Amino acid sequence: MLRAAIGRHSLAARRSFSTTNACLFASKRLRPDPDKVPRSEPINLSDEAFRKTNTIEDYAMYDVEPPPNNVDTITSDGFVLANGARITSSAESPLGLILIGHEAYQVDLSNSITGLDSGRVEIDVEKVMGVFQVVNPKPELLVLGLGGKSRILGSKTQSFIRQLGMQTQIGTTLHGASYFDLLATERGKSVAGFLLPPNM
Repeated sequence: MLRAAIGRHSLAARRSFSTTNACLFASKRLRPDPDKVPRSEPINLSDEAFRKTNTIEDYAMYDVEPPPNNVDTITSDGFVLANGARITSSAESPLGLILIGHEAYQVDLSNSITGLDSGRVEIDVEKVMGVFQVVNPKPELLVLGLGGKSRILGSKTQSFIRQLGMQTQIGTTLHGASYFDLLATERGKSVAGFLLPPNM
């Protein structure tokens, strides 16, 4: 009797997983008809009303003021900060951005960055990152934007940051700026940023 019950159960289970053409046809009808989908108007990103109300950076919904060194825009060759400051970098004179507390510092990266082509970036820490040795209180997290491509930090640079007691969040410059803006709004002075120019 037990065998008969198990046999009926397994037969019922096999039937419940069968598919038919009717099921496959029905699933196709769940997709929207492209001709019936309403088309939206193009968005003007320079429209001030749109920028104030329809972006993820709309900090007013959290009732929290963004830091004054918030990276407002990443251009093809530099940065525009929320306070209106603009940093423009060129291949001959690459300029990076250091963000600490509520301050932003332009840093000359000439002959200070190696390994961009290999994807393992080493930074001349004594020349361009020495400010992190003297800043007090020391940030808990350093957000690094390593240019326009996805890259990793070299071992010497990692060791320097680790000895200072800081954790790292690494990404492209675009992602690094977004991470910094969000985390600095939430965690304030415990977050710092080091961004290579986006055209590097």
